[in-house]
Amino acid sequence: MQIHVGRDNQKLGVFSAKQILDGLAAGQFRPTDIAWHEGLGEWQPLHSLAVLAVEPAPVTALASAPVDAAAPGPKFALPVIEQPKQKASRQKPWLIRLAVVAVAAVIGALVVPVTKTVEDFSIQRRSADHARQILAACKLYAGGHDGSYPPDLAELVKTDMITDDVLRCPVLKDDTQPGYRYFGAGLKTSDPPDKVVLIGIAADGSGRRIVGKNDGSLTRVAVPVVPVPR
Repeated sequence: MQIHVGRDNQKLGVFSAKQILDGLAAGQFRPTDIAWHEGLGEWQPLHSLAVLAVEPAPVTALASAPVDAAAPGPKFALPVIEQPKQKASRQKPWLIRLAVVAVAAVIGALVVPVTKTVEDFSIQRRSADHARQILAACKLYAGGHDGSYPPDLAELVKTDMITDDVLRCPVLKDDTQPGYRYFGAGLKTSDPPDKVVLIGIAADGSGRRIVGKNDGSLTRVAVPVVPVPR
């Protein structure tokens, strides 16, 4: 099935369902982008498009746009499609209403997984942003301390390099506890680049935790248990 996608009254192109799901994961598309395909009466936001629930979206990438059900209508024209002439229906009105209710229930059940996936992407994105800020602050601290990382993350808060909120991982879902285990005490920027500086305490839905290394890179690794810093 070919799906037309638009944003801000401009047409982005025609894509398959898999291309759109991959694009949502990579940030190419937004959940609020509007879409239309043959058989659909009106343009709808991607997050409510039932056909996108057929294939599971990947969970490794991070989404950035909030879900907004009130997507604006497009100003560009629909592709020209000749509609077949329909014969007058002889079905009873109550039977038609019953069928509409049944179809709406099925579509609603299909949309829920897509919306949940987009929400998970947003949480993972914020978690990565926090970890990236912590690594950057560690590098900045080391620049003024002979290349040595801070003794703990609290030192970064004391020196106003980050705020308390940055230390809380959205995946942990507990804003009263630090969300990252710190391993940078005693490390220097000159140490091997693969040295682990921090690990997210909470795992995502696939059992992976965010890991920040000495070279500033972030990865998601299946760490079953987070070790205690030495």
